[in-house]
Amino acid sequence: MSRASHVAAFAAGTIVASAITAMAVPKDVARFKAFDAFAQALSLIETNYVDQVDEQALLRDGVRGMLHSLDVHSTFLPPNRYQKLRQSASVR
Repeated sequence: MSRASHVAAFAAGTIVASAITAMAVPKDVARFKAFDAFAQALSLIETNYVDQVDEQALLRDGVRGMLHSLDVHSTFLPPNRYQKLRQSASVR
């Protein structure tokens, strides 16, 4: 294979790799920036809050807050309460 063929193959590979990478980039960048802001806030709280915090509890409270802001009927149920609700609903 000649040097020109190697260069052409490399250039073609680079173009294909760039195209694949471009397709993998998220289209909704603003959404991911919001997730990044949430993750940064969580990190700052864990690092700087005066007392130790439970990360899972903070995440649950964040989800609870999102659902609470939707309407009065939307709520977050922890797994144990959800299981109890499912059991009581299936008994009837």
